[in-house]
Amino acid sequence: MPAALLASQPANREYRQLQQALAQWLAAPVLPDSAARHQTQYELVALNLERWRWDGIPEPEYILINLPAYELEVIARDSVQRRHRVVVGKPETPTPTLSSRLSHFTLAPDWHVPHSIATQEMLPRLKKDPGYLYRNNYRLTDAQGRGRNPWHINWSRVTKENFSYTIRQSPCCDNALGNIVFRFANPYAIYVHDTPARALFKASRRALSHGCIRLQNPMLLAAYLLRREGRPVQLPTEDECARMPRSRYVRLSRPLPLYVRYAICTAENGQLRFLADVYHRDESLRQALFGLRP
Repeated sequence: MPAALLASQPANREYRQLQQALAQWLAAPVLPDSAARHQTQYELVALNLERWRWDGIPEPEYILINLPAYELEVIARDSVQRRHRVVVGKPETPTPTLSSRLSHFTLAPDWHVPHSIATQEMLPRLKKDPGYLYRNNYRLTDAQGRGRNPWHINWSRVTKENFSYTIRQSPCCDNALGNIVFRFANPYAIYVHDTPARALFKASRRALSHGCIRLQNPMLLAAYLLRREGRPVQLPTEDECARMPRSRYVRLSRPLPLYVRYAICTAENGQLRFLADVYHRDESLRQALFGLRP
């Protein structure tokens, strides 16, 4: 029976590393006044091991984005090849967990503003100042796809309910997507992208976006993806991206598996690493596994 149980355990790297770090942690002595904290941490490790049983990663090479760690890692040959800081969704607009494949990226992308952002954030600005669109390199079209002049619209009569326009931001230095966006199939319309607001990567807690994932040093990831396929690395500089008249699409011949996961306990160099439960997802699972605390 023990052999059968051990044989059925997940083989993915994250599960193995967390299990090994837990064994080492349990072997250390516990001071009497630390017993309650020790039990709490043990439960956190256990429920994150449970998550990896549900959502294991079968491939040997992949991209892993752990939301509570605010990190993107490229894993190959059982080790980290690249590590990038990321900005993820705010608690009120959380980034979802998902499994997909990074299939292509776009240089000098334009940004089709989501309807929720257009109506909740931009519409109040347009009511005060229609020139906001031109100053920020946005183009306004109606439901028939015709370009519209924002000064010729009576914005006082436009509401969230009857807003029938599309707003698109052309490639520029201040484009919300920055100079590059990485795309992968998913039902949530999210992607990984550059950002002009790069000072945000200095923050320790980076749950600050509408749900998409902002990436530090994205051109280094693009270069890695091209070298992985044996292709020449010919990426434009920031100035060249800003001057590009239209977007440029780069499709990968070997799409790389991409996983967005939520683990507030990880293993780093054999040591347990506890992270903040930024989306408050762990307590219900903890109760399911261990019951209510006395």
